[in-house]
Amino acid sequence: MSLSHICVEHFTAFDTLNVDLSPGVNVLVGANATGKTHLMKIAYAACDINKARLDFAEKLVRVFLPSGRALGRLVKRQRGSSQGTAEIFRGQRKLRVSFTNHTKAPEAATVRGVKPWGIRPIECV
Repeated sequence: MSLSHICVEHFTAFDTLNVDLSPGVNVLVGANATGKTHLMKIAYAACDINKARLDFAEKLVRVFLPSGRALGRLVKRQRGSSQGTAEIFRGQRKLRVSFTNHTKAPEAATVRGVKPWGIRPIECV
């Protein structure tokens, strides 16, 4: 089963984004610096966690390489404290990560849905 939906809030380039994905090929089109690559990185991280045997938050750090490897640097910048979330769906299965802009280590993030997510690994290109 392939990815079916991606939803993010206050994550990297996005305030809010909800994207339904088709079962076939999906084409991302947009101007420079609108988040196309970030969307691809989120999808790749979700697809690769079983193969890499990493926690989703750790995989995001390894894919995005935020400054100081601090997970909180992936929260969209704004004044004060804020929380970022990313949800990736495979049909009814959901993988979710949330963390604040003060989060340093990936272990401090809240990750839900890893066990059901990993029942059938996804092949990623």
